[in-house]
Amino acid sequence: REGSVKYLFAFDEARMLVGKKGGSKIAEKNSPFYYILRALILLPEGSGIFAVFTDTHSNISNFSPTSYLDPSKRVAGEGYQLFAPFYLLDTMDMNVKFKEVMTLKESEDPQHFFQYGRPLWGALLMPSSDTKGMKSERIIELAMDKLIGGQFFGLWKKNVHIGILDTLAILGPRLCIEIAPQSSYAPDLIANNMRLCISVLEDHKYVVTSMSTEPVLAEASARIMNDSDISLTKLINQLSEALKKGVVDAGYRGELTARLLLLNAWDCCIKKKILDEKKKKTNDSKNYFRFVTLEEFLKSLLADNVYEKIKNRLEET
Repeated sequence: REGSVKYLFAFDEARMLVGKKGGSKIAEKNSPFYYILRALILLPEGSGIFAVFTDTHSNISNFSPTSYLDPSKRVAGEGYQLFAPFYLLDTMDMNVKFKEVMTLKESEDPQHFFQYGRPLWGALLMPSSDTKGMKSERIIELAMDKLIGGQFFGLWKKNVHIGILDTLAILGPRLCIEIAPQSSYAPDLIANNMRLCISVLEDHKYVVTSMSTEPVLAEASARIMNDSDISLTKLINQLSEALKKGVVDAGYRGELTARLLLLNAWDCCIKKKILDEKKKKTNDSKNYFRFVTLEEFLKSLLADNVYEKIKNRLEET
């Protein structure tokens, strides 16, 4: 009702109120958020006092815990339940001009594919009245930093021991990985690694996540995967561990393995094109987001003797 809110407490960068990631349960229980929540619960109903916790990197499970982790909430009764978190925001692809028809070559232009996904990418690329637009290369570097949790990739890759969380974050935009909703990795990937929250069940035990089809993040993922300091073997080993722990769904009849093989063939094909263009000085683009012919892709995917067997069929078509 109008005028019903008399005092509004707004806590921005609210992640600072909770225990540090990986901290002990005692430390988390003694966090400022724990005591703020207890104080808010004790306020009389109808007092007109409301609190909002906002953060772009917050973990949903920290601020909207499951009942068994927050037992006193059950005692307080329905009137003191936490509000459901805001998570389903319809802002994807809002800058795309769907009526435009482009050639494959034109679709490689950052001015086009940066419009897909989150509006952030297109907004950074386009100049406004008071600021210049960022260069596409810098935006991709920013996306790489965001994928690994907001760290500077150039330093991160020199010192990191790649774990399951890093692997899921890096491979996610390209590999269509399904994360188990009950996994502890799901809320962490939302909070720190650009994964989207699709749904939070009422008991808050399950968080359904997804990775949108964003060309910018896919490009960032491709560059990380093919960086000389990043071992694809280590990424695959960590992905295998995630499969064993039930964190990731392997897909029907090994779909995940098939995707990896196809992606690797694509990357080998693109790296060859980049190297050839560099030698000929015809193009200085580092982008993996570009088109290739079917012939080029199959040459990269198949062994030479296998490709020779189907080569004539390709020429016929």
